[in-house]
Amino acid sequence: MDGITVVVANDSETSASVAEATAALEAELVAGKDEVVWVDRAGLCPSLDDVTYLRAPRDAGRGTLYGLGLRRATRDVVAFTDSTTVLQPGWRRAVAGAFEEGTLVAGGPVFPSRWRSRRAWACFFVEYGFHAVAPYTSSTGDVSANNVAYARRVLADLEGPLWKSEVNRRLMDRGVAPVSVAEMRVVAAKDYPPAWIFTERVRQGRLFASQRCRGWPMPRRWVYAAATAALPFLLFVRLAVRVGGDRALRRRFWGCAPWVVVAMSTWAVGEALGALGWKDDGAEPF
Repeated sequence: MDGITVVVANDSETSASVAEATAALEAELVAGKDEVVWVDRAGLCPSLDDVTYLRAPRDAGRGTLYGLGLRRATRDVVAFTDSTTVLQPGWRRAVAGAFEEGTLVAGGPVFPSRWRSRRAWACFFVEYGFHAVAPYTSSTGDVSANNVAYARRVLADLEGPLWKSEVNRRLMDRGVAPVSVAEMRVVAAKDYPPAWIFTERVRQGRLFASQRCRGWPMPRRWVYAAATAALPFLLFVRLAVRVGGDRALRRRFWGCAPWVVVAMSTWAVGEALGALGWKDDGAEPF
């Protein structure tokens, strides 16, 4: 392995909010061996040495930013994260060890910051809850989009945006499953604005369904959309069971449970709309 390219997607307009993430990059990566490709849609260039800076359209989503970064990557391993995710000590060693053993796709746990509001904790749980408790994978066995790494050769034929769930689904169909690496730890330090639990969750659900239903006939799409009515209950139960394995997180989870239900309901609305082909003019989900 000749090094790691870390592609960082940025949606933040203030340097203070990404200072912790950039400091962690500098501490973890090996100068002269690893590289950072910073793909920015908010107009913020980081204070990092030897960084490749790419400016993306303001309405570009995470998948578009990741795709742009991939095309500038030069190392054998390409990792993807964002500017509010803080690599923890030992992250690089864990990534290098996994790929030196022949791993093709790897991801690790995403631990919480210490938010004050129950709404922010609910946002964390619906976005990263499955990745905060062992085995750190979703119900489908996938890893988190803000802490994932690939052998660059498995992405060689990818063109356009890199939507992690879609890419990993195709890789799984080829027998390449993500490996969960417990030492590949990060902390999600993002701020969740009040609108996130509504507009962003609807857009995320819409994008997920539009990708999943691509090529489906309309009758099948209608059945899928109708079935999303059961999603909030099913998602809540799955998440409660997973988080229940961690005492501290279990207490936080039940403390913000009403907000979790709201966030899962808005996702379900988005998924139904996406199945029916609805599109909006807003920015792609980040």
